[in-house]
Amino acid sequence: MKLTPFAVEISLPGQGRMAVGGLCDSAARRTVQALCRALTPPCLPSQDPLGIDRALAALLDTFPSEGIYAAGASAAIPARQTADFWRSGGVIGLPGSSHQDAGGALEELENGLYLYAAPGGPGFAVSAPWSHAQRLAELAGRQPGRELLPALRALAPEGYLLICDGTGMGAQGLLAAGAGEEELLLPLDQSLLPPE
Repeated sequence: MKLTPFAVEISLPGQGRMAVGGLCDSAARRTVQALCRALTPPCLPSQDPLGIDRALAALLDTFPSEGIYAAGASAAIPARQTADFWRSGGVIGLPGSSHQDAGGALEELENGLYLYAAPGGPGFAVSAPWSHAQRLAELAGRQPGRELLPALRALAPEGYLLICDGTGMGAQGLLAAGAGEEELLLPLDQSLLPPE
């Protein structure tokens, strides 16, 4: 299976932004990118981080399961009715699979990829040997998601998807997808949002 990364940034109602992407079959990339660009941006609840994740998961459910091996989304939206400037959410998984809360466990998907998701992030999907996936899960539990990128590049060069939801002090929403020599990075943080 030859993996190809895909990623699209989408403007959301109310000045927010969302990154959608993942790993797909190289023959399906054009179709998948067009599908992402045609998505109707969801209205995300700015006061409910769990609601943001549920809305993102429902959006990923609209993807076809054929040709897509892993998908994820991260969003950043202004939180106008609080002292905080923004809220963020993030989800990762396999389109068409059942929704589960992030449990911090590494699991093998039917397509041979390994999936890891922890509460508050980061989450990743990789095409790598089990020992490499285990090492990445250990690292993900100890460091911010963005700092996981060098290890993903080294331990899963055949394909990786990283989703960071921007939860926590100094965190930054991020979608990174890579395979072979190609890497797509879409950072989402409050400094990149339009001013109020």
